[in-house]
Amino acid sequence: MSLQDKNRNTNPHAFYIELGGSAVIYSANYERLLVKTNNTALFARVGLQYIPLKRAQSVIHIPLAANWILGQKRIKAEIGMGALFRIDFNPIAGDGFYLTTPPTRIFLTPVLGLRYFSKRNEYGEYFMLRLSLTPLIGMNVFANPADNSSSLPAILPFAGISIGKTWGGRR
Repeated sequence: MSLQDKNRNTNPHAFYIELGGSAVIYSANYERLLVKTNNTALFARVGLQYIPLKRAQSVIHIPLAANWILGQKRIKAEIGMGALFRIDFNPIAGDGFYLTTPPTRIFLTPVLGLRYFSKRNEYGEYFMLRLSLTPLIGMNVFANPADNSSSLPAILPFAGISIGKTWGGRR
């Protein structure tokens, strides 16, 4: 039995749309396989969320993560850790675009979830459904920058559902 057969449903590329989850509202994500063994696989993830708020004002979220996928069956466990980079862009009258204060917020985003993989199609691709718990952990989330106050770390509970596909495996 080959390693590919032992570690079924582990194509090197995945793309999925996540509702909720690490980017809070939605995100488009790409994952790349870094390492795999008989029962586990390590993936690196990068995502993007763009939220246009008002005319010429926007927020960008960039989730980055490393996720371990555990198991050989169609339903696999997922454990990971990542970071969510939040960038706010606001126009300053007559001066163009500047980042807000603070310009970037970084949240830790642990991941605990399950992934379901369909049967492989004729092109070697799998449909993927992903359910995950993704709390956001941040410092000074509720701080008031006007009075330089700080707050304790905040844990904001979130969950996500994703649909997508994997590709790049052999037929």
